Amino acid sequence: MSAYQIREVFLDVRTPKEALDFLGFTGYFRSIDDEFPKRHESLSWSDFRRWQQLIVLLMRKGPLRGIPTVENGRGGTGLSVPSPLLPIIGELSLTEFHWLLGWPDQIVIQPLPENPSPDWRHKLYAVIYVHSTLEAILATVYIDSLNGLRYERCLQCQKIFKIRSKHPRTYCTQKCAWIAGTQRRRKAAKERAK
Repeated sequence: MSAYQIREVFLDVRTPKEALDFLGFTGYFRSIDDEFPKRHESLSWSDFRRWQQLIVLLMRKGPLRGIPTVENGRGGTGLSVPSPLLPIIGELSLTEFHWLLGWPDQIVIQPLPENPSPDWRHKLYAVIYVHSTLEAILATVYIDSLNGLRYERCLQCQKIFKIRSKHPRTYCTQKCAWIAGTQRRRKAAKERAK
């Protein structure tokens, strides 16, 4: 599976059983880290859901922005994330932290192997190395943000959809917009009938 397919399946997981199936297929969700040696061995359902929320937030808003902080006379950076997501932020590896901020440290720029002649400029491409499912998902979000892609969550079916124009949209398809409009009209008619 491509990293984009993994992200799509990850965001579609709705039950703990689906999460177990997903993790059984993709392997370690988090990479092995010296600072937190056991964190790759377990992932609670609530943390899985938090990661889904954080990925959706990143897809909608782009990389997290740091907020300058001063603690005990020392400067630093705090992340502006909703408080329910703070528990998963506490155990970030440096690599994951960099992905969240949009500063990946695992991109390698290489020339294409074939070079028609020594006088030609090499064509370059980027290779991204990841060590876990989470890093692969974060890499897709980073690439989308570089390409200026934005996403939104459909108010009707809750699926994530790509924004293809500058006009704001709240539904992924005309069908979802029609269903939502029909539901609103029926609810309004029911209220008037009371």
